[in-house]
Parts: sequence; structure tokens; C-alpha cells
Amino acid sequence: MKKLLGCFLCVMLLVFGIGTSALATSYTGSITSQSTGGMIAFNEWDDGNATLRWTVDDISGDWTYAYEFGVTVPVGVNLKNLSHIIFELSPNLGYVLDGTTTHYQIDNFSGSDPSNPEMPWGGNAIKFENFDDFEGNNALWSMTIVSDREPMWGDFYAVDGKKPGAIVCAYNFMFGEDTDDDAANGNNGGRLLVPDTNGTPIPEPATMFLLGSGLIGLAGIGRKKFIK
Repeated sequence: MKKLLGCFLCVMLLVFGIGTSALATSYTGSITSQSTGGMIAFNEWDDGNATLRWTVDDISGDWTYAYEFGVTVPVGVNLKNLSHIIFELSPNLGYVLDGTTTHYQIDNFSGSDPSNPEMPWGGNAIKFENFDDFEGNNALWSMTIVSDREPMWGDFYAVDGKKPGAIVCAYNFMFGEDTDDDAANGNNGGRLLVPDTNGTPIPEPATMFLLGSGLIGLAGIGRKKFIK
């Protein structure tokens, strides 16, 4: 019985060690409006002028999705503020936690909406808007999503402020083409990492420790009964 209990303790410590190390995960990636950069962009944002970068990590126990959408255009080109940017979520809406950038809306958004010109599909997503104004021909807009859900490969769409004339917007190459590929660095051929709201949240280290301690305690009680 002592040998069995010793083996059980070793297994639990191994599981706990694997779980806590797995939580220390980080991914980075980007797409650009260059010809092979993973992004389709129109007019002022085309020709390599637009870039979306992201860093996804779970060091704090909850996943943090930090995005930066930047645009640089030649002097004299009309560059307006960002109207809104949309990131795909899987169909189970929600699971967005405190720490997420304010001024967001979670809903079903569609390309048939006049405010989303050239958007290829309609679906569940989180939309950020009301960005601060900028000056000059360089702009960088940042937004963060905090969630307890693991990352999946998804889509984005962005459009500048309303104006007459040409449409200025952007979205990723593989828009609407789902994949089950695991999260990784890079852009998976033209996608970005977003929260998988259908996924199962990862237990925090403290939760895993309590679970392991409980199981070990039950094993000890069983051993005492066995001896009696």
C-alpha cells in the first residue's frame, strides 16, 4: 500500500508540474498588406501600408490577447481615424473578462451592414470603436481582450472613418476559412489568434493544486481505513 501511495503522489506532482508549465505560454504573429503579407487591404491601407500585430499569453492565468493595428502612408495621403475593428469569436459569445479595452460590443456582425463595406461574411465577433484621434501620416491603434479561453485561428476586419469616395478597409487572407490547427507563432497563412469561446478554460495553478491535494487526502483516508 505504501508503494501505491508513493506512486500516486509522484503522478500528482508530475501532473501539477506539467499543468503549471503549460500555462506559461506565449504566441506572437503579424499580417501586413504587402502582396504576400496575409492581409487584403483597399486604397490608402494597401501596398504594405497596414499591419496588424498580436501577442497572446497566459502568464497571469487568464489569456491576454494584445493587438496593434498600424497604418503608415506617404505625406499628402489622406489618412483618417479608425472607425472600428472586429475580431472573430466562436459561436458561444462572451467569456471576455475585466482588463479588456473599453468601448467594445459582442454581437453578430455582417458584411451586409453598410458600416462594414467589403466584409466577406457575417458572424459572431467582438467590435472595438471610439478610438483616440491621431496626427500626421502614422497611426497605431491598440486593443486588448482578456479571456479564460485558449486561442484559435480566426479573422479580423477593420475600416477607417466615414468619408465620401473610395472604401478604406482591410481583412485577413483566409477570412471565413476555419481550421483546427493548433495555436502557434506566425499567421497560419493569413489568420490571427483570437479567443476560442467554445473552448474549455484552463484551470489556474491554485485550482490544480487544490484538486491534487484533495485527491491525495482521499488516498490517505482510504489507506487508514485499509489498515484498520
